[in-house]
Amino acid sequence: MSHTTHCCIPFQDDKSPGLTRYTCQRHVDADRRDQERREVLREREEQLRASIAPTILLKSVSNSLEPTRSLPDSERAIIDDRNTPEPYWNDVEPDYMDLDDRSKDNAFEDEEDNDINNNNNSDEERDLDEGADIVNDPAFNAGIGFNEDEDCLPQDDEEDPLFDEAPAFSEHSAIRNAYVRAYIASAFKGASHDVSHIILDGVAHALWYAHDHAPNIEYKGLDDMVRTLPTAERRLGVNLTSIITYLFAKCHEEDCEGILYTTELLASGKSKRKLTKVLPYVAPRRAIQHWLLHPGKYQELQQWRQDGDEPHQVPATNAQGENAFADPSNPMHDMHDAWGWRAIRAGLQRVYYDNGQLHVLDDDVHNLQQCFVSLPCGLVWQINLDWFQAVKRGNHSTGALYMTCCNNPCGVRYLTEETFLIMVLPGPNELNLEQLNKIMAKFVSDMIELYGGHEFRIYGHEDKHPVHSALNSEVSDLPASRKIEGLASFSSKLFMCPQCDTPSYYLADPRGFNPTDFRLCDAWHYVKYAFRSHSLDDDDRKEIFEHRGVHWSVLNLIPGWLTAVNSVVEFMHCVYLCMVRHVTKVIILQSRMLNPVPREDWYPLERLDEFFSRIIWPVSVGRLPPSVTSSPSKADQWLFVAWEIDGLIPDIDAPKSRANTKHAAAHAKNEKVMRQRCLEILLSETEAQPTDEQLDENDALTMDR
Repeated sequence: MSHTTHCCIPFQDDKSPGLTRYTCQRHVDADRRDQERREVLREREEQLRASIAPTILLKSVSNSLEPTRSLPDSERAIIDDRNTPEPYWNDVEPDYMDLDDRSKDNAFEDEEDNDINNNNNSDEERDLDEGADIVNDPAFNAGIGFNEDEDCLPQDDEEDPLFDEAPAFSEHSAIRNAYVRAYIASAFKGASHDVSHIILDGVAHALWYAHDHAPNIEYKGLDDMVRTLPTAERRLGVNLTSIITYLFAKCHEEDCEGILYTTELLASGKSKRKLTKVLPYVAPRRAIQHWLLHPGKYQELQQWRQDGDEPHQVPATNAQGENAFADPSNPMHDMHDAWGWRAIRAGLQRVYYDNGQLHVLDDDVHNLQQCFVSLPCGLVWQINLDWFQAVKRGNHSTGALYMTCCNNPCGVRYLTEETFLIMVLPGPNELNLEQLNKIMAKFVSDMIELYGGHEFRIYGHEDKHPVHSALNSEVSDLPASRKIEGLASFSSKLFMCPQCDTPSYYLADPRGFNPTDFRLCDAWHYVKYAFRSHSLDDDDRKEIFEHRGVHWSVLNLIPGWLTAVNSVVEFMHCVYLCMVRHVTKVIILQSRMLNPVPREDWYPLERLDEFFSRIIWPVSVGRLPPSVTSSPSKADQWLFVAWEIDGLIPDIDAPKSRANTKHAAAHAKNEKVMRQRCLEILLSETEAQPTDEQLDENDALTMDR
């Protein structure tokens, strides 16, 4: 990802004044100690350079060490080893045994980190959790908790060191190159702090030697070049210690241990902390700020605008359907062409009150009457929640919440570098709705704040620009979508669809597929009962869920958010992995539509294989379709050739599967589900109890082939 992940424990990233002062003072002390050692180091440097043998080899000193391009290009060259020459310190063979004194001078900054990150720890460890005093931990700020008012306090980017230019930018590119390589070696290749120190120290000596033999080349910052990994990380601006905040010493929730970490004693006698569960969270405000500092990004976000879309005062459109288009015959090329894009309203505030009857509404408190995307920079965002197996062995589900900007052009909208990884949800099991609500509360709070507008620094502009952000849609697979929205499962009998009140048992009736028979639901219906459920006890919540099909979701706090409207069906999972799979696996295969008839020499699957074998595939084809008879059938293989006889598909039933086959068992199961649904339709449409004749007729129903 191109955005820095701010790791917070457990999921808060607001500033902690006490922690900030402690961390900043630590950095000031480190810089002061560096300054005090510089004079001593310079004297040792002269002695060391004089002691190095003159046979040290340097390849193309003038070419390798000349000033390089700006940092972004340099970083890209560093990461791509194919375009990077061999590091010049590989050509230097100084006697590192002479550098022990300097290593000791710089080692004090790494001692604590090495104790924590040492990969060679002994297995002889002892638990020290008993008696641990987290409250007296200097990094713990007892004043910060879950106060929503404190969470929403504005923060000034100018005072945030994360947005200051990293000190490495003012140093020579060769020195900056060494910092980046040492950091990459540690972060991605498992290099220890000692190895990183050797890398940085070796580069420093090589540069001093090169400077002596090529005095015309100036290496800015060489006198102050750091030799330890933590200090190099601070020079690069990638040391995130200052934003880690301990929220509480003990959790007050029932049945929650509230343990942030465990403490173990190593065989060496030193103690080490092991985090129990970490929830990395990227504050949207900070991520957007980094994003807008990319060259040309602000201008790219404005490319969607057409004639009449210039920033100006204009109300959001209320028209829907064909009435929202000047010419309905013009095709839509992207979501920017749809009527919903210009129907998003700015300046709303979600208001709810109970004066005997609960009311929830979005109030234009300042009477702006403003279309959101007609603001100078109104960013429309969509989120996705998904779970995946993070380990190859065992069952460990890890979740991830992504966010992407719909203002981006279609071609770059879903690129990795344009996707924000907001948070990673720890496993090993998927979270329930109550846990999701608590975790999502901070994110929702941040998005509500950004909806009201925030001034950001823009690349190439001296002044800050106002930017508004609206969370407009949630696009996940159906199980994750229904959970995060607080809706009943898609397999629910009465609340299968949040758009209409068609029950699931109508899937066995043609009326369940006729849009003229659908009765659409009020979009505010779910929001109202979600708020009501939020203030009730568990028994009343269960009753509301049973009769209204909704639980409380923290997303309902977002102005303009309607559960039934903003939870968009995710096309790939719904259509391809569900609908197409159901047609091919259930309707075609399990319903025996491709069963062979040996006595008539009719083998549909073999005919498909023969058909594919006769095709001359172009070189542009990525992969050939597998054998139909020897591997699971694919969705793109149900062709006319499988059923045709003399150019026509005969109007006959496919032969039945043998009783001892899996297809026969699956077909019997599907028939049972179909009969149960037909019975529920009969019960819903019959005031009295069904007659015996009706029940017998229902039991005799079969699925034709």
